[in-house]
This record gives sequence, structure tokens and C-alpha cells, in this order.
Amino acid sequence: MAYPEGDRIMTDVDVAVPRARAREAMEVLREEGWIPQFRELDRLGEITHGCHFRRGAFGHLDLHWDFFHGRHLTSSVQIEFWSASIAHEKLGQPTRVLCPS
Repeated sequence: MAYPEGDRIMTDVDVAVPRARAREAMEVLREEGWIPQFRELDRLGEITHGCHFRRGAFGHLDLHWDFFHGRHLTSSVQIEFWSASIAHEKLGQPTRVLCPS
């Protein structure tokens, strides 16, 4: 994990998906009751690196398809990030964690 227990001061959850699956991920989140905090979801890929979602009073989730604010990564660089990611299990679910380097 990138942050030892209690070291991260943020209260949201950050989730990254490959850019090609961002729309699918947004739809799944919406089906699960998460509300996007941007109106024009179709244009988000052109405008920004991710989208903030809320659910209930305390549910905060940031969905990212680029890893850096204001820096659009090429497809080949994205592939490098995902290829170097490490298999991980969180709450019994398979996931991936970015390579520490």
C-alpha cells in the first residue's frame, strides 16, 4: 500500500482505470448509486484526468484515467504504467496497485 494505516489525510477513495475503460467504469459507478460531480461526462476525457463521485453524506470517490493532473499521457505510456502494476487483493477483491517506482 502507498500509505501506511493512518498516514493519508484524505478521506476519499482514488480508483484508476485504463482510459479505454473510463466510460464503462463511470456507468458502473452510476448504477451503484454514485453521482458524478461533472455535468458533461462525454467531454471529460478531453478536459481532465478524472471525475469525482459522491454517494450519500460520506461517500467520496475519485475515478482517474490519467495518473497526473494536467498531464495527458500517451497510450504507450499508459500501457507502461498498467504493465508495471502489481496484482493485489483488497477486501477480498482482486485489483492492481501501481508500481512504487
